[in-house]
Amino acid sequence: MESGLVTDGAIASSGQQAADFWQLRENIPEAEVHHGGSVKHDVAVRTSRLAAFIQAASKIVNENRPGAILSVYGHVGDGNVHFNVVAPQGVSALEFKAGFEEQVSPKIYELAFDMGGTFSAEYGIGRVKLDLLARFGAPSKVDIMRLVKQALDPQKLMNPGKVIPNVD
Repeated sequence: MESGLVTDGAIASSGQQAADFWQLRENIPEAEVHHGGSVKHDVAVRTSRLAAFIQAASKIVNENRPGAILSVYGHVGDGNVHFNVVAPQGVSALEFKAGFEEQVSPKIYELAFDMGGTFSAEYGIGRVKLDLLARFGAPSKVDIMRLVKQALDPQKLMNPGKVIPNVD
Protein backbone atom coordinates (compact mmCIF):
# COMPACT_ATOMS: atom_id res chain seq x y z
CA MET A 1 0.00 0.00 0.00
CA GLU A 2 2.83 2.36 0.85
CA SER A 3 4.38 1.91 -2.60
CA GLY A 4 1.02 2.42 -4.34
CA LEU A 5 0.89 -1.11 -5.73
CA VAL A 6 -2.23 -1.87 -3.68
CA THR A 7 -4.83 0.89 -3.94
CA ASP A 8 -7.59 -0.57 -1.80
CA GLY A 9 -7.51 -3.11 0.98
CA ALA A 10 -7.71 -3.76 4.66
CA ILE A 11 -5.13 -5.11 7.07
CA ALA A 12 -6.28 -6.70 10.29
CA SER A 13 -5.20 -4.66 13.28
CA SER A 14 -5.87 -7.42 15.81
CA GLY A 15 -6.22 -11.15 16.11
CA GLN A 16 -9.97 -10.76 16.44
CA GLN A 17 -10.19 -8.67 13.29
CA ALA A 18 -8.13 -11.27 11.40
CA ALA A 19 -10.53 -13.97 12.60
CA ASP A 20 -13.47 -11.80 11.49
CA PHE A 21 -11.92 -11.44 8.01
CA TRP A 22 -11.57 -15.21 7.74
CA GLN A 23 -15.15 -15.64 8.92
CA LEU A 24 -16.33 -13.43 6.06
CA ARG A 25 -14.19 -15.34 3.56
CA GLU A 26 -15.35 -18.75 4.76
CA ASN A 27 -19.03 -17.77 4.51
CA ILE A 28 -18.94 -16.70 0.85
CA PRO A 29 -20.01 -20.13 -0.51
CA GLU A 30 -22.96 -20.26 1.87
CA ALA A 31 -24.00 -16.75 0.87
CA GLU A 32 -23.92 -17.83 -2.78
CA VAL A 33 -26.23 -20.75 -1.91
CA HIS A 34 -28.70 -18.32 -0.32
CA HIS A 35 -28.83 -16.53 -3.69
CA GLY A 36 -29.64 -19.73 -5.57
CA GLY A 37 -26.08 -20.94 -6.00
CA SER A 38 -23.40 -19.86 -8.40
CA VAL A 39 -21.64 -20.92 -11.55
CA LYS A 40 -18.23 -21.86 -10.23
CA HIS A 41 -14.93 -21.35 -12.02
CA ASP A 42 -11.92 -22.59 -10.06
CA VAL A 43 -9.13 -21.19 -12.21
CA ALA A 44 -5.53 -20.15 -11.75
CA VAL A 45 -3.18 -17.86 -13.61
CA ARG A 46 0.23 -16.45 -12.74
CA THR A 47 -0.11 -14.01 -9.86
CA SER A 48 1.30 -11.28 -12.10
CA ARG A 49 -1.69 -11.79 -14.44
CA LEU A 50 -4.40 -12.24 -11.82
CA ALA A 51 -5.72 -8.68 -11.93
CA ALA A 52 -5.80 -8.74 -15.74
CA PHE A 53 -7.64 -12.07 -15.66
CA ILE A 54 -10.27 -10.76 -13.23
CA GLN A 55 -10.80 -7.63 -15.34
CA ALA A 56 -11.08 -9.55 -18.61
CA ALA A 57 -13.30 -12.29 -17.14
CA SER A 58 -15.54 -9.64 -15.57
CA LYS A 59 -15.87 -7.99 -18.97
CA ILE A 60 -16.85 -11.34 -20.52
CA VAL A 61 -19.58 -11.75 -17.91
CA ASN A 62 -20.85 -8.18 -18.22
CA GLU A 63 -21.01 -8.40 -22.02
CA ASN A 64 -22.76 -11.79 -22.04
CA ARG A 65 -24.93 -11.63 -18.92
CA PRO A 66 -25.50 -8.02 -17.86
CA GLY A 67 -26.60 -7.76 -14.26
CA ALA A 68 -24.95 -11.00 -13.17
CA ILE A 69 -23.39 -10.79 -9.72
CA LEU A 70 -19.68 -11.55 -9.49
CA SER A 71 -18.37 -13.41 -6.44
CA VAL A 72 -14.61 -13.36 -6.84
CA TYR A 73 -12.29 -14.58 -4.10
CA GLY A 74 -9.57 -17.12 -3.60
CA HIS A 75 -5.97 -17.81 -2.83
CA VAL A 76 -4.46 -14.79 -4.52
CA GLY A 77 -0.95 -15.62 -3.35
CA ASP A 78 -0.83 -18.67 -5.61
CA GLY A 79 -2.94 -17.27 -8.44
CA ASN A 80 -5.99 -19.38 -7.63
CA VAL A 81 -9.25 -17.51 -7.95
CA HIS A 82 -12.82 -18.64 -7.44
CA PHE A 83 -14.45 -16.64 -10.20
CA ASN A 84 -18.07 -17.40 -9.37
CA VAL A 85 -21.13 -15.85 -10.95
CA VAL A 86 -24.56 -15.54 -9.33
CA ALA A 87 -27.81 -14.93 -11.21
CA PRO A 88 -29.18 -11.39 -11.09
CA GLN A 89 -32.13 -10.68 -8.82
CA GLY A 90 -35.41 -11.80 -10.37
CA VAL A 91 -33.80 -14.34 -12.72
CA SER A 92 -34.23 -18.09 -12.25
CA ALA A 93 -30.93 -19.31 -10.83
CA LEU A 94 -31.42 -22.76 -12.37
CA GLU A 95 -31.99 -21.42 -15.88
CA PHE A 96 -29.24 -18.82 -15.50
CA LYS A 97 -26.66 -21.37 -14.40
CA ALA A 98 -27.47 -23.84 -17.18
CA GLY A 99 -27.24 -21.21 -19.92
CA PHE A 100 -24.17 -19.60 -18.42
CA GLU A 101 -22.23 -22.85 -18.10
CA GLU A 102 -22.97 -23.69 -21.71
CA GLN A 103 -22.41 -20.29 -23.32
CA VAL A 104 -20.17 -18.15 -21.09
CA SER A 105 -18.07 -20.48 -18.94
CA PRO A 106 -16.11 -21.78 -21.96
CA LYS A 107 -15.02 -18.19 -22.66
CA ILE A 108 -13.73 -17.83 -19.10
CA TYR A 109 -11.82 -21.12 -19.32
CA GLU A 110 -10.41 -20.08 -22.70
CA LEU A 111 -9.24 -16.81 -21.16
CA ALA A 112 -7.44 -18.63 -18.34
CA PHE A 113 -5.83 -20.98 -20.88
CA ASP A 114 -4.77 -18.09 -23.14
CA MET A 115 -3.16 -16.41 -20.12
CA GLY A 116 -1.08 -19.51 -19.43
CA GLY A 117 -3.33 -20.65 -16.62
CA THR A 118 -5.54 -23.60 -15.85
CA PHE A 119 -9.26 -24.31 -15.73
CA SER A 120 -8.91 -26.37 -12.57
CA ALA A 121 -6.85 -25.02 -9.71
CA GLU A 122 -7.96 -26.24 -6.33
CA TYR A 123 -10.67 -28.82 -6.77
CA GLY A 124 -9.27 -31.00 -9.52
CA ILE A 125 -10.96 -32.61 -12.50
CA GLY A 126 -13.45 -35.17 -11.18
CA ARG A 127 -16.11 -36.10 -13.71
CA VAL A 128 -17.44 -32.62 -14.30
CA LYS A 129 -14.33 -31.27 -16.01
CA LEU A 130 -13.34 -34.26 -18.14
CA ASP A 131 -14.34 -32.41 -21.29
CA LEU A 132 -12.22 -29.43 -20.23
CA LEU A 133 -9.26 -31.70 -19.61
CA ALA A 134 -9.64 -33.08 -23.14
CA ARG A 135 -9.80 -29.54 -24.55
CA PHE A 136 -7.23 -27.70 -22.43
CA GLY A 137 -5.07 -30.42 -20.88
CA ALA A 138 -1.66 -31.14 -22.32
CA PRO A 139 -1.98 -34.50 -24.13
CA SER A 140 1.38 -35.68 -22.79
CA LYS A 141 0.29 -34.97 -19.19
CA VAL A 142 -2.99 -36.79 -19.74
CA ASP A 143 -1.09 -39.77 -21.20
CA ILE A 144 1.20 -39.85 -18.15
CA MET A 145 -1.81 -39.66 -15.81
CA ARG A 146 -3.38 -42.54 -17.70
CA LEU A 147 -0.19 -44.63 -17.35
CA VAL A 148 0.06 -43.91 -13.61
CA LYS A 149 -3.61 -44.78 -13.15
CA GLN A 150 -3.14 -48.04 -15.05
CA ALA A 151 -0.05 -48.95 -12.99
CA LEU A 152 -1.72 -48.24 -9.65
CA ASP A 153 -5.22 -49.42 -10.49
CA PRO A 154 -5.16 -51.99 -13.31
CA GLN A 155 -8.65 -53.23 -12.42
CA LYS A 156 -10.07 -49.68 -12.47
CA LEU A 157 -11.56 -49.94 -8.99
CA MET A 158 -10.43 -46.62 -7.53
CA ASN A 159 -12.58 -43.63 -8.51
CA PRO A 160 -13.65 -45.07 -11.85
CA GLY A 161 -14.28 -42.45 -14.51
CA LYS A 162 -12.81 -39.58 -12.52
CA VAL A 163 -9.88 -37.56 -13.87
CA ILE A 164 -9.11 -40.22 -16.47
CA PRO A 165 -12.18 -41.35 -18.40
CA ASN A 166 -12.85 -45.09 -18.53
CA VAL A 167 -11.73 -46.29 -21.93
CA ASP A 168 -12.20 -49.97 -22.62
